[in-house]
Amino acid sequence: MSKKFAFLSVVFAGILLLFTGCGDRDKELKSRVPASADAALFIDATKVRDSNAFKQAAGTEEFLEAEKELKEFGLSFDDFANRYIIFGSFKEKYAGAVIQSTKGNAGKFYDKILADEKVSKKDSFKLDKAQNIITFNDDGKAFYLQKISSDLLVFGCEITDSKKFSNDGKNIILKQIDLKSTVSGIALFNANEVPETENAAQFFPAIKKLKMISVDLKTPESKPVFAFSFTDSNAANEALGFTSLLFAMAAQNKPEQAQILNKIERKVDNNTLRITFDTTIVDDIKNLKK
Repeated sequence: MSKKFAFLSVVFAGILLLFTGCGDRDKELKSRVPASADAALFIDATKVRDSNAFKQAAGTEEFLEAEKELKEFGLSFDDFANRYIIFGSFKEKYAGAVIQSTKGNAGKFYDKILADEKVSKKDSFKLDKAQNIITFNDDGKAFYLQKISSDLLVFGCEITDSKKFSNDGKNIILKQIDLKSTVSGIALFNANEVPETENAAQFFPAIKKLKMISVDLKTPESKPVFAFSFTDSNAANEALGFTSLLFAMAAQNKPEQAQILNKIERKVDNNTLRITFDTTIVDDIKNLKK
């Protein structure tokens, strides 16, 4: 009877963990993205590594050359088969990434940096052994690395406050990122924070009404979808007309590109312009270069 009770207790604990999110890898990954980041891009490089496209590229000259270069650093393509959230802030001018692995790859990257004398011998180099934090300056920029565990690494450029990497997933944009996709990203856009907007608005006034850009690639073989969300449908339709004009001009200047451009689907859905790319476009571009 006691063995049955112990078994049921383990099962119940597992169900409880599942529904409460304890031990949730998604939650762990999101929790290290700063709350002030207004752009984030999730990439599941494991799915990319396991894709047919990657397997087909494995025997090419470019692949073998890249593989050779990685070996010189004691690395392989498998070391990069991790989950990443690359983040940044247009307003605060910083960027960074959270790397989550399953076989100690994240910790391996940290150890490689720590062992690199080009970094460790810098006058600005500092090591916090208790928290596994490395900070240093290079080319006028401040860098930050923290090994949370052997499978979780945080990297920052121009953001070095460790407290900003512990927000428990409070960043609101993370709710709109799909961690089941191969690639999923979002960037909030505020024209007032981007000086170049004024020049662009002379040709494309609707850019001042752009509020969000997103991208989603469900699987490595599926069609990538880019979405540009505006404050109103008029701006979205103006953006559609502007892109159609650009495509027409490009096709006129280089007729051989017309077939490729025709494979890019463009449509407006309420306040959003969606642009979908056919998966054969990459091969078409390669053929043009031959």
